[in-house]
Amino acid sequence: MKKLAFVFGFVLLVGCESVQTPPQRPVAYMFPTVRTVQSTKGLTPQYCTKDRLIWALNTAGIGHTLRRSGMLDMDYDVIVRGLSQRGFAEVDARRAINTPFRWLTFSFLPEGRLEILACFRQAPLDFITPGMRRFPVPPRETLEACRLSNTAVVNVQIEETTTLRRELVEQRHGNETYWVMRWLFH
Repeated sequence: MKKLAFVFGFVLLVGCESVQTPPQRPVAYMFPTVRTVQSTKGLTPQYCTKDRLIWALNTAGIGHTLRRSGMLDMDYDVIVRGLSQRGFAEVDARRAINTPFRWLTFSFLPEGRLEILACFRQAPLDFITPGMRRFPVPPRETLEACRLSNTAVVNVQIEETTTLRRELVEQRHGNETYWVMRWLFH
């Protein structure tokens, strides 16, 4: 009887498929999953270093948050490779537990400016400063970059300094509210 139980247990162990769940941390990719492939067509690959990327993330105020939420060092290398080879990279954080982001995208625009877009799970109060002004009629470029499909824009706030332009677009789809922040480095 013991032998039969052992054989049955062994067969059960070997015969079961293991299911691997996606990681619960932000993961970097070189190919778009949160943006359309069409939206990445006009992007320009440009040489980027890891130091420049980390400087941009820290200047935007999101570097510490990404590290704290479990983003691995190799993910920064994937972003740098994506920007250098394709002009685009992204971080999918939809399954991450300890991050305010749903996703982030990184791209080099045709004029060579670095753009970082981040979609937040809730209103990003830590990133809204007194310098941000509300725009009743937002620039078309802001809407093209930040607007998600099938959403209605509710509020746009913009701040521009010598180093970067920050834009926050609040939008709704049904009962869901999305906040997309854009950092555009000069």
